[in-house]
Amino acid sequence: MSLFGRIFLLNAAVLVVATVLLMVSPATVSTPVVRTEVVVLSAGLAAMLLANAGLLRVGLAPLARLTRTMGTVDLLRPGHRLHVTGHAGIADLMRTFNSMLDRLEAEQAASSARALYAQEGERQRVAQELHDEVGQTLTAVLRVADHAPPQVRAELYQVQETTRNSLDEIRRIARRLRAAPGVIRTAWFRTWTRRRG
Repeated sequence: MSLFGRIFLLNAAVLVVATVLLMVSPATVSTPVVRTEVVVLSAGLAAMLLANAGLLRVGLAPLARLTRTMGTVDLLRPGHRLHVTGHAGIADLMRTFNSMLDRLEAEQAASSARALYAQEGERQRVAQELHDEVGQTLTAVLRVADHAPPQVRAELYQVQETTRNSLDEIRRIARRLRAAPGVIRTAWFRTWTRRRG
């Protein structure tokens, strides 16, 4: 039964009970209304309102639980779901909420994976540029010293040594950039599976 139907039935039950009590009781309402009749009608109205409030509190308790859970859900710690209970309308709402969490967590995982692969592609591109462009330029500088006149060769050997050190450093950085995505991907996967479990 839908939530509207449940609320309607709760209110209808209170009104039916009040009407039956009014029909079987000796109470009457005169014109103009007498003070004792006002007291009886006011007490009856208060009793109906209290009964209605109590029944609605019981009937809507699953919604209050859903609201509390919605306020505490953290997508960075996936896997938290509502235990589906209650009548059809409220149970459907809980199932829909759980499905929404499934979709959000799947989208977050896919988005993280896309960002990771984009970052990995950029690292590969930078590593390749370091190797191809800067590395080749420095290698060309190393060859110049071999073809230089003898009077400047001694100075160029010092430049050559500095260039070799720089070339080695660039190669080391390029290797680290190429290796980093696998390490990052493994760390991300471990973190994600730990959160799921």
